[in-house]
Amino acid sequence: MEQRSPQVYSEILQDLETPLEPAFEREVARHLDQGGYRAFVPADTLMPAMLQRFGLDEASVAAHVSYPSLRGNCNACPVAGYCWRAMRRDADVDECRAFCPNAAAFDRQVAYSS
Repeated sequence: MEQRSPQVYSEILQDLETPLEPAFEREVARHLDQGGYRAFVPADTLMPAMLQRFGLDEASVAAHVSYPSLRGNCNACPVAGYCWRAMRRDADVDECRAFCPNAAAFDRQVAYSS
């Protein structure tokens, strides 16, 4: 699908809400965990959803000096596929803390904004 319909594949990756056939979803996640699709930018799709889990506003985090580093961590994440599936099933913040490389920074942002 990635080769024959890259636009459709990109749309599927960016859509965290539309249900997918479970085997296809698992395969997409596996592909993302293995370095995945070059056109997919985790920080553009997954980081906004992750920020919501932590109760953070993307605009306020984007204004912070650490934002480029946070984006870099997200884009280099070795479990982007796992994260993609977690965001699709609306994982809670405790589960997200267990795998997100930015979790500690997000928690600091939450504490700072309180």
